Amino acid sequence: MWKVDIVLENKISAKNKIVVIGKNHHNALGIIRSLGEYGFELYFICLDMEKSFVRKSKYIKESWCIEDDFELFALLKSKFIYKNNTILMPADDFATSILDSNLEELSKNFILPNINSQNNEINRIMNKTVMNEIAKRHSFNVPKDFHFDLEDEKAFNDILKNLKFPYIIKPLKSIEGEKTNILIVQNSEEFKASIQTLRKKKISKVLVQEFIEKTGEVGIQGVVTYNRKEVIISGIINKVRTSKSAPGSTSYGEILDTHSKVNLEVLKNLLHDVGYVGIFDIEMVYNEVETYFIEINFRNGAYGYAFTKAGVNLPAIWCLEAMGIEISSLQKFIKKRISFMNELSDIKNIGNKLSALKWFSQFLKSDTYLTLNTSDIKPFIFRIIY
Repeated sequence: MWKVDIVLENKISAKNKIVVIGKNHHNALGIIRSLGEYGFELYFICLDMEKSFVRKSKYIKESWCIEDDFELFALLKSKFIYKNNTILMPADDFATSILDSNLEELSKNFILPNINSQNNEINRIMNKTVMNEIAKRHSFNVPKDFHFDLEDEKAFNDILKNLKFPYIIKPLKSIEGEKTNILIVQNSEEFKASIQTLRKKKISKVLVQEFIEKTGEVGIQGVVTYNRKEVIISGIINKVRTSKSAPGSTSYGEILDTHSKVNLEVLKNLLHDVGYVGIFDIEMVYNEVETYFIEINFRNGAYGYAFTKAGVNLPAIWCLEAMGIEISSLQKFIKKRISFMNELSDIKNIGNKLSALKWFSQFLKSDTYLTLNTSDIKPFIFRIIY
């Protein structure tokens, strides 16, 4: 039986453990702050570096930095396996993939996101070609694309003869690359250089995708609940600016309740079709004529903490419902339109058709930031130090 104290004013004292697993990134930090502000007992397992600014959050009871999968599962077994079905919350594609690869074993003792309780099913759909076919089945426009193995020189040369630039090159599987591995190429020389860069990063297969001349980008974030399989779409991100170093990653934006280019019912049908339970983030672009599906991320979006500040705590909603707690009284849709900034990334846009004065004005007017937080200041300080 679940051991959870009473719900009071949307705050809880939960004896169920929640373990956030991910790399040293503001996405993991946003999840931790969302859950910590709600009152959960939190632990963090960092998958990349000992000097992690995320580990400085005041909401973390205990944290570890591990080096490989074996160490991760040994840690989970020794610390949490007898802790009343601890919830595992992946914070990025890498963590999602590791957990999904071991879903059959982990689900015996832990609660975690999944697709139809099947081992490796999230990993299968992370493949962009599989994901695109599902989107097409639901009548979404998808940019034309093809993929090939980076070691296949013949395929590479054949492709190069027929390309009409520009194109976007990205890893075929999200697990094989960060946003910084998404490259836009304007000609054959840039294409060759990009392929060499990706080879050096040990990426095996790439997707070459038609570059859409867009007038805007949106992100759609929500949850599919664990027990009832209810799809909750809490709001829509209007991407005002994206990162210079990580194409598609939002550095400044706003949360809206509706958007003329987004059909929420079609998106809900797609998610029901997939069979996923967990937090999701869907990316789309549009121009004057069409809206294009780009991808589903089977985890919290990097701007997820902004939803918490807008009144909808998505990580808390998912965890509470997974624990069997009634969530009907919780806020599921944004209370107000707010702006947010990934301040340490967006500042790099100064000079790129953006004056320092305008940036500083938008910084001051932003409703929330993705690293800076006066109630939990250490992560910001240590991100600067590190």
